[in-house]
Amino acid sequence: MIKRAAGSVTLTLGALLATAAPAAAQVYAQAPMQLFPGAAAPGSEVIAPQPAPIETAPSGITIGGLADVDPEAVGVLSNAPAEPWNRDLGPQVWFSLNHVTALARLRVLPLASVSPTARGIGRQLVLTAAAPLGAPGVPKTPGMLSATRLEILLGAGDAEDAKRLAAVLPPRLGAEPVSLAAANADWLVGDHPSACKRAEDGLQAYDQPIWAKQNAVCAAIAGDSGRAQLGVSLLAEVGGVDPSFQPLAEKINGHAVKPLAEIPAGAGIFEVAAMRRLGIGLPDAPPLAERPWLARLIVPVEGAVNDAQLASIEFGLRHGAVAATEAARVYERVKFSADDLTNAQALKAPAAGPRGRALYWQALRAAPTPEAQVMLLDRMLAAARTDREAWAVTAPLLAKPLADLKDVAAAVGISGEATRVALWTGDWTLARAWAARIAHDALTSDEAKQVAADLKPLFQIVDAPAAAQSRAQLPPPALAQWYAVETARGVPAAELARVRDRLFGLYRVFSLQIAEADWQAALAKPGLADGVAAPPLLLAAADEAAQRGAKGLSLSLVAQALDAGRDAAPLAAASVEGAVAALLKSASVDWAKRAAVESLIAAGY
Repeated sequence: MIKRAAGSVTLTLGALLATAAPAAAQVYAQAPMQLFPGAAAPGSEVIAPQPAPIETAPSGITIGGLADVDPEAVGVLSNAPAEPWNRDLGPQVWFSLNHVTALARLRVLPLASVSPTARGIGRQLVLTAAAPLGAPGVPKTPGMLSATRLEILLGAGDAEDAKRLAAVLPPRLGAEPVSLAAANADWLVGDHPSACKRAEDGLQAYDQPIWAKQNAVCAAIAGDSGRAQLGVSLLAEVGGVDPSFQPLAEKINGHAVKPLAEIPAGAGIFEVAAMRRLGIGLPDAPPLAERPWLARLIVPVEGAVNDAQLASIEFGLRHGAVAATEAARVYERVKFSADDLTNAQALKAPAAGPRGRALYWQALRAAPTPEAQVMLLDRMLAAARTDREAWAVTAPLLAKPLADLKDVAAAVGISGEATRVALWTGDWTLARAWAARIAHDALTSDEAKQVAADLKPLFQIVDAPAAAQSRAQLPPPALAQWYAVETARGVPAAELARVRDRLFGLYRVFSLQIAEADWQAALAKPGLADGVAAPPLLLAAADEAAQRGAKGLSLSLVAQALDAGRDAAPLAAASVEGAVAALLKSASVDWAKRAAVESLIAAGY
């Protein structure tokens, strides 16, 4: 039953999680200021930067009562893990930022990036046990930090980490957005018993109609059609059957529901997961760019997989929402004839696109000998090297099959490509094991020398990431040149002015000509990550933040810079060096290695 009418609901999850920071394009009407030495943009006045006070972590001993432990300062990472990617960054990772600013930085983390380094940095920040300080005059809303962290993970499709985080959050938080996000994690991962237990608890504790919706679906899953239909009837009386729930309501009431041509407006994780669970046909290829989690729910539980569904699952794999093991299971469900599988062995290169990769995957699984597997792997890897997106799908998919062949004699011939896969996935030990095989007799000496020369820059970075900074520092930003080029391209004047003003404002922020509080407030603006700020600008801010000791801010800006080229070429060499420099200053040596190695592999090394 619904405890109170739906019309009384005044606080929704979306409203609670809305950013508190104003839009970034406001404000800086003054002329641009240089961030780096060099000629000033026309009409600007260059003023020597005056360093703002550097905030430091508290030290020394104070006498007094113990401060209350923030119930949201919990995480699921270890303080001393075997893998650096799972290391807790420490309780003071956000110490230089107040909670308003830190939340704004968290909300723009690229957890669904093509870059595994960007995804990994964001995940580590979200899962670290740290709670930022309060902002003067701005009360903390209980549960906001936890709900934000859960929603970020769910938005990227990482239901497993969201479930792990929800499990360690203290019950005394008692915040409805936290309960909703935790339930969504259960729905997305397919843990229906846990989801339905949360729905039952939510119905008792809160008054949003979403809990009544979930309880109706849970009754239907349990086979209690009477209780499910009563729940739908009560929802209809108070206007709770909106477009996002309408297909579920019709299904529960016993009506035939045609496969959906599109996801209903307003449908979230619960609604789409419930439609799949109750057998409502979902569209094969909905827009995924803003909702990577959809990739986990599009492929039907049983039956063959069509090309559109296959493309969706590859999108999820490329952006980290779908695990390689799940993608492999999907590949195995694509229908091919026996002749297709036989002919795949003879093809010199796999057919282009997801279907071609699925065919080669099935042929790989059916290959009668390790030598035949090596041949197929060689062709898949060679094809993927010409396309960054194909590589981002193929590398994680082939990591395990390649590892299984490490000691097979015939695999020496693909040791170079296998080394690159291991480096892309961050397995330094396996990469070295593969590289050690290059000089074996199965390769001619000339081939071995060439492969070793190709891999040398990668291992130099793994051994000494600072070596990646050997070239010149970032050049001074050339706003005047940029403005002239964009004008020549015919960009509308209004749009050009908007972007120009934002860039000018960012230059002024990063030149440190304003007070510390204003600097923090500016960094909180969503505009810093909306695609306008170029990687060099983001990395310059990351460098400034690292020098101030603001590790969390620095890491978040580096992750955004690595993500900025997700739909185009990899970062330019100078930007790679900037990322490495900022990461080293943040004492993130392993991430510095990953960023540099990843960028070089994406560039064709």
